[in-house]
Amino acid sequence: MAHVVTVVGVTTAALLLRGDASAASAAALAVVVSTLASVTRTLVVRASDAGSDALTGLANRRGFDEALGEHVRRADVPLSAALLDLDHFKLINDTDGHEAGDRLLRRVAGSWRQALPGSALLARHGGDEFALLLPGLDGSEALALVRRLCSLVPDVGVSAGVAQRCPQDTAAQLMRRADLALYRVKADGRGAAALHADDPPEAAASR
Repeated sequence: MAHVVTVVGVTTAALLLRGDASAASAAALAVVVSTLASVTRTLVVRASDAGSDALTGLANRRGFDEALGEHVRRADVPLSAALLDLDHFKLINDTDGHEAGDRLLRRVAGSWRQALPGSALLARHGGDEFALLLPGLDGSEALALVRRLCSLVPDVGVSAGVAQRCPQDTAAQLMRRADLALYRVKADGRGAAALHADDPPEAAASR
């Protein structure tokens, strides 16, 4: 904005000194240009934030899905994905209030983000659910990493499902299998991480 103001000021002064426009016309032009610059900046900021979660600063579901679609097309690189839920998060909101819940989400997001490799993408998938994209890791490696993440917040119960991409997997199929693994963990009592049972034998064998 400072740059725009400087440019508009210099242009307006030049118009007035040369006598090409009246003071009123120059002022009107300055207002129009400044307004357009402000609107453009707002649109650019909104566009850049479209894939981000405002609360945690992580990618949001849209940003995650876009990245997932790109990585799934790279069949030459191992790829795993995980879904992580904070156990009994609704109880925290109900008993301690939504501000306490928001603080917990930010704390968990910050702890996990710092422990991830640079190639990983952590996203807030919605509510208390996080999604994790792990290019270059097979299922067993991804499962080990997810378990390490869960150990970083020992006071918070976390349930997680992990899936490794299989040949010909679509993005939806990969995430569906991660979701099925998460469902199994919840059905077994929560507070654990599991690899989807139909993942490749070399990954499932090391669970």
